[in-house]
Amino acid sequence: MEYTKLANTDIGISRLCVGCMSMGKPSEDFHLMKKIISLLCAAAIFLVSMNAYAKPVAADTAETHDNVLIAYFSRAGENYSVGVIEKGNTEQLAEIVAEETGGTLFEIEPVVPYPDGYEECKTVATQERNDNARPEIKDEVEDFSQYDVVFVGYPIWWGDMPMIVYSFLESYDFSGKTVIPFNTHEGSGQSGTVNSIRKEIPDANVMDGFAVRGSVAQNNGESARAVVQNWLETNDFSALAEKNTVTYTIEDIRNLQDFLLARPTDTDLTGKPYDLNGDDRWNVIDLCLMKRAYMAGNDVDAVSSATIEE
Repeated sequence: MEYTKLANTDIGISRLCVGCMSMGKPSEDFHLMKKIISLLCAAAIFLVSMNAYAKPVAADTAETHDNVLIAYFSRAGENYSVGVIEKGNTEQLAEIVAEETGGTLFEIEPVVPYPDGYEECKTVATQERNDNARPEIKDEVEDFSQYDVVFVGYPIWWGDMPMIVYSFLESYDFSGKTVIPFNTHEGSGQSGTVNSIRKEIPDANVMDGFAVRGSVAQNNGESARAVVQNWLETNDFSALAEKNTVTYTIEDIRNLQDFLLARPTDTDLTGKPYDLNGDDRWNVIDLCLMKRAYMAGNDVDAVSSATIEE
């Protein structure tokens, strides 16, 4: 890598960082800001090269979709129709969904476990519903913003989703995401839960989803798999899970650089996919990642941000 020295200093800066900076007769404050950004950019590129801020480059693979999440609540123990089981019906179905989509599994697990006994669990769940409770979830989804498609799985408990599923829906920003409900049941189908989800997360694209009898998910995995495969094929899952990748140009680099230097641009930057590190704002890390992708000729998965405000 070639380096150059900043004017009137002994500081060596990578040409990758300063190569796109335009020159003129700016103020001393502008010179100072420019030097600061250059220094930060040089440091960030070093960290990026060590994979500290690496953003995954979109890969065209059939096996995995790292932008797909399968979140599910399931309960083992004594269940209606299937008796005492070691793995819940919905968990069985969720694992099939993960195998067929290549997505990431996340269990919606309560801090306070439900009783193993069917009647005892029924009593607790009924009280939660009467209280419109929001049971606390044990773990959090790491970097929820990276997922474009979210499957949400649950059993039907007395005509509704378990209240902990409402806790999950209220814990994250689903805006712009595609949400696919799936559930297990013993005769009630989806029981109106798709509409309930749409009311909870109105800014998401909630699809109709699918349902499988719990006894089928537990005892006839191939039949359950056929339901999942048919839904994925009918709804063109490959297109749903396709990432929106970006190929950056030198103009994009200059736009973001000018933005960071508080300089006006000829281009309207609203909605530009310049948030490469997923922190919901534009900064020097994004600029360095953009330059890195540009120099390598890579397509990058990136999003817009709410950085541009009056």
